[in-house]
Amino acid sequence: MWHPLTLAQLEPELLAISRAKGGWLYRPDGSGLLDMISSWWVNVHGHGHPALVRAIAAQAKQLDHVLFGGVMHPAAAELAGALHRHLSPSLSRFFFSESGAVAVEIALKQAFQYWRNLGQSQRRRFVAFDEAYHGETFGTMSVSGQLSYSQNFRDLLFAVDRLPFPATWIGDEALEVKEAAALAAADRLLAEHGDTLAALIIEPLVQGAAGMRMCRPAFLNQLLAKFRAAGVLIIFDEVMVGFGRTGTLFALEQLAEVPDILCLSKGLSGGILPLGLTVTSEAMFAVFDADNWDRGFAHSSSFGGNPIACAAAIASLQLFAQPKPWAAMNRLQAWYQGVIADFQSHPSLGRWRQCGNILAVDFTDVTTDYGSAFSVNLRRQAANHGLLLRPLGNSLYLMPPYCLSASDLKIAKSNLHQLIATVLS
Repeated sequence: MWHPLTLAQLEPELLAISRAKGGWLYRPDGSGLLDMISSWWVNVHGHGHPALVRAIAAQAKQLDHVLFGGVMHPAAAELAGALHRHLSPSLSRFFFSESGAVAVEIALKQAFQYWRNLGQSQRRRFVAFDEAYHGETFGTMSVSGQLSYSQNFRDLLFAVDRLPFPATWIGDEALEVKEAAALAAADRLLAEHGDTLAALIIEPLVQGAAGMRMCRPAFLNQLLAKFRAAGVLIIFDEVMVGFGRTGTLFALEQLAEVPDILCLSKGLSGGILPLGLTVTSEAMFAVFDADNWDRGFAHSSSFGGNPIACAAAIASLQLFAQPKPWAAMNRLQAWYQGVIADFQSHPSLGRWRQCGNILAVDFTDVTTDYGSAFSVNLRRQAANHGLLLRPLGNSLYLMPPYCLSASDLKIAKSNLHQLIATVLS
């Protein structure tokens, strides 16, 4: 096996998992770990949720897969309709793929070709935040920040204009200064290059892989208004923050501007099957609606629109229409406040931050990169204390599925206390 984002020399012994149920993962010996990161941010309702399992089984009996090029099937149509009812009416064209990175790659290609089709080929520059993460294809690495993921490929990436991200945390006294600096940088960029910018791409409210860095909706509203006024396309990458992570079904619900392009994946299928979506407007689709491939959008995904994955996504959306997951989120957010209260005075922990169902904190005495010996040891010690965690450098975050019971959370807090005492002893 060649495992992703895993250094074999630092992790010679891999974590073996044989089954899962709810918020728990189980080793072959029967011991359990609470999945406190939703297995890389995908699992929103818990593992093996009966409603999702039933939907998958029923769809597999009816239609397992069919190519989506020039073909339609009921599951895709039902999913698109269900999502459209939760989104702004302007977001009405759905392009299927099988992952978040591909969904973002499609968005970048659509934004670039949109201006070309309109005869404005000078609009080819993309704008992104420092330390952004949008995927690991060449296009998505280009718009991502200078993270360790992309360092070996810098010579092959296209240039992107960067804006500072005003990362904030509880009690951050420099917040307004950082926001003003970021807005001023945007003004300068728009003044110098506004008529050559194709699109602004952001992770709304929370930058995931950069260490769960968070910003205020009020700041984003000011920033987005500037780019909207300049006629620049706006792309929201909600691959990680979508489906309840920020406290609303979509982060865009907390913002004034509706994006021109929305990227979804991870929790889209309930976190059970690979599925991606790039959602755009009818007006944008019309720019590609042609009788030749010079103007048409030439992109395909072999498993895009897979009926079984669509069925899981439909069932997941139906669960969000019920009060149970939202009650669980409220319970989780109240639990976060208890965790902060327990550890806020710890001298080695700082920069606490929370957005909806995401909680993060930094080990302030340690400066590490992703995959460092410290973070690998922290991950290993977490497993020894019954928790599945995957720190981002010196940042520890919690993002569990929405099914954890009060007893699960009690166990998680106790284990977290033991973990912190172990790694900082």
